[in-house]
Amino acid sequence: MRPSSDLDSVATQVVRNLFDLQPPLSEQELKAYRHHLIREGLWGLALQRSSDHSGGLTEPLKSDYLACVVWEMRCLTVLNEISMRTRALGIPVITFKGCSLAFSGLYRPAQRAFGDIDLAIPLVHRDQFLTILIELGYTVTLSQGEALRDGVFLDLHHHPLHQLANAVEEDPQAWFREAQPLDHRCGNILRLHPRHEFILSLFHGAKHAYSRMNWLVDLALLIRAQDPALLAREVGRYRAGRHLWLAGACMKGWFDLDLPAQLQKVCQPPRAWDPFSPFLLRRILARTAPDYLGMLTPLWATGGLKRRLRYLHSSLFPDNIKLRTRLRQLFKMVVGLGSGQAHY
Repeated sequence: MRPSSDLDSVATQVVRNLFDLQPPLSEQELKAYRHHLIREGLWGLALQRSSDHSGGLTEPLKSDYLACVVWEMRCLTVLNEISMRTRALGIPVITFKGCSLAFSGLYRPAQRAFGDIDLAIPLVHRDQFLTILIELGYTVTLSQGEALRDGVFLDLHHHPLHQLANAVEEDPQAWFREAQPLDHRCGNILRLHPRHEFILSLFHGAKHAYSRMNWLVDLALLIRAQDPALLAREVGRYRAGRHLWLAGACMKGWFDLDLPAQLQKVCQPPRAWDPFSPFLLRRILARTAPDYLGMLTPLWATGGLKRRLRYLHSSLFPDNIKLRTRLRQLFKMVVGLGSGQAHY
C-alpha cells in the first residue's frame, strides 16, 4: 500500500486533469490505483478522461468504464419508472447529491460515481410513495427510510437537508418549489436549484469530513457553472462561511484550486479561540478525519441555542438507532478522538 500522500497525489492528478491542469493517468497508473480511485469516487472520471486522451481503453478498463455507463442508464430507468407512478398522483420527487449531479450537465456520462439514489418526498406524500415502491417490488425498511430492489438502493428523505431543514432554512419548502427538471429520460423527476445543490454540497461534504474527494469536485464544478456573486449571497444567507472556508482550504491543499474572489470574501476562517476548525482541517488533509468529527460542522450554520440542541439530539440519538447501541457508538467515538486513533 502506497503512503497516503502518494495516493492523494494520484487523485489530485485526476481532478486537475478534469480542469486541464495536468495530463490524465496512464493505463498502468489506472490499474495500480484502481481501488484508491474507487474509494475517492473518482474511478469513472479517471477512466473517461484517460479514454478521451488515448482514444480508448483496453480490457479490463474498458469493461469497467462500460459498467459505469450501464449503471447510470439503469438508474435513469428506475427514476423514469418512479416518475410514471408519481406523476398522476401529483407527488413531487427530488433526487439530489450524486445521482442528481451525474445527470445535471456538470459531468459527462460515467464521470460522477454514486452508489445509491437519494430521493426527497414531502412528508404528506410519504405513505403514498412507500405504497408505490412496494407495488414496484422494492423491499422497504420504514425505520431506516430505505428501499432496495435488484441491487438499486433508494435512500428516502423528507427534505434534502434532513434534520438541518428547520435549523438553517426559514422556508424549507422553497427547496421543493424551486426544484427543476432533471433529465427528460427520467420523466418528471426533479433536481435541486443549483444554488440549493451548492449549499447542500457544502454541508454534506463537511458533515462527512470530506472522506471522499469527489465531493470537492462537485463544489468546484458547481462554482464554475454559477455566478459566484449569487453563490456568495447564498453562503451568507445560510451562515455557511465556515463551511466554505473548509471546502476552499481543502481544494487549495489537495488540488491547488482557488475560490473565486467573490467567494473568498465570504469565507469565515476560524477565530483564535476556535481550536476545533483548524484541527478538523488538518485531520482531513492528513486523511485521518473520522465522519463523526464532521457531524459537528452543521452547528456552524445553525442559529440559536434551541436549534443547536435540537440538531445535536437528532444527530447524536437518531430515531432509527436504539439508545443502547448509539451510546456504545458514541463511547467508541469519544475514546477514539481522545486517543487520536480515530479512522474513517
